[in-house]
Amino acid sequence: MAIMTIDDALKQILTRVNDPYGDTYWLRAYQLFFEGINTLVQTGEYKAEEIPSMIKIVTVETNARNSIYWSSPNMSENDLFGGFVIKIIDVRDSVGEGIISSSEGNRFKEIDNDYYQLIKFDKEYKPLKSEIFYMIEGKTEGYEWAGEPTEEGDAPPSVENEHKILIKFIGTLPRELELKYIASPIPSKFKVSNPAESIEQVSPTRVDQMFSLPFLYKVIDFAVQKLSMEAFD
Repeated sequence: MAIMTIDDALKQILTRVNDPYGDTYWLRAYQLFFEGINTLVQTGEYKAEEIPSMIKIVTVETNARNSIYWSSPNMSENDLFGGFVIKIIDVRDSVGEGIISSSEGNRFKEIDNDYYQLIKFDKEYKPLKSEIFYMIEGKTEGYEWAGEPTEEGDAPPSVENEHKILIKFIGTLPRELELKYIASPIPSKFKVSNPAESIEQVSPTRVDQMFSLPFLYKVIDFAVQKLSMEAFD
């Protein structure tokens, strides 16, 4: 099986833009590598098995509320993925030990604002027994935009609040939920050989163990295409 490190991926990007030694475009190639990963996931150009390291599952206590403000938990020191949440891909009952196929559970269904409007005026669209609808809102806690001070001179909201996601529920919630989501990579945790800092030898991070090779080549193509366009601006 082919091995690919982050250095190998950057080398391919730089070679294809005629800068094999990274004298001109190394930093931008590095930035676009991670931008490409996040962009491909955000636009749905991936399969779950292609990005196993980015997929996380956490248990969240609901405290009988109809809405939850949630942000991804702090990852361990060795976990390279735990930045902002790119997307929530599933909400489900918390599956504890001893759960069997005959156990009662809830069916969760994501809805949009149009469906929510139908629910308000027509009971035919309301959730059935053991069915829970949810809406994922992309906003932070409070009424201000992320990073915007509430009043002149105030400090901006914390990063934790900036990254919080509001999830609204319609139906009777269980005590605990499981959220399955995709976490962005944390670039600073990847070991990479920077030509501008080539004083000591670095053992670059293997990325083929985190992503499938077809996905990595799509990331490389993304970076090459964008870097080529920027070079002519």
